[in-house]
This record gives sequence, C-alpha cells and structure tokens, in this order.
Amino acid sequence: AIRTHAEFMLQRDVADNEAIGKYGAETILEKTADKSGGVTLMTICNTGSLATAGYGTALGVMRALHSQDKLAKMIALETRPYNQGSRLTAF
Repeated sequence: AIRTHAEFMLQRDVADNEAIGKYGAETILEKTADKSGGVTLMTICNTGSLATAGYGTALGVMRALHSQDKLAKMIALETRPYNQGSRLTAF
C-alpha cells in the first residue's frame, strides 16, 4: 500500500510539474514583446529533481520552452554560500 501510494504521488507530482511548465511557458510567450526569438530565464536556487520529483517547477517552464525551441538562455543564480543551487540546476 505504501509503495502504491508513493508511486501515485510521484506520477501526480510529475504531471503537476509538467502542467506548471506548460502554463508558465505559454504565459511567458504571451507576455514577451519579441515572439520571433527565444527568451532568457533566470532562476535562483535549485529548480530541478532535488526540489521536486524529477521534472521541476521553474525548470519545468524552461523544459517546456526548450521543447518549443523558445529558450535562448538560462541563467542559474544562487544567493547562499557556495553557489549550491546554481551548480545543482546547471548539473
């Protein structure tokens, strides 16, 4: 029962993150002035699989933009010592 529920939670988290990524990408593209080229996104801290079950929330938006060939550049920043988040996101 525990394993079944954990697998359900994983599937739900990935689906939620994919939906967040799709919605975020659509919203960014709707609001950008230059629709011909890609966009540059900046994120602070880890946005990938350590923060979620694998797809990512902010990273999910970047993944969705990349899949549409609309991500020109990704900038990963970190405010804490040792640049932990930027290294993990870039990895």
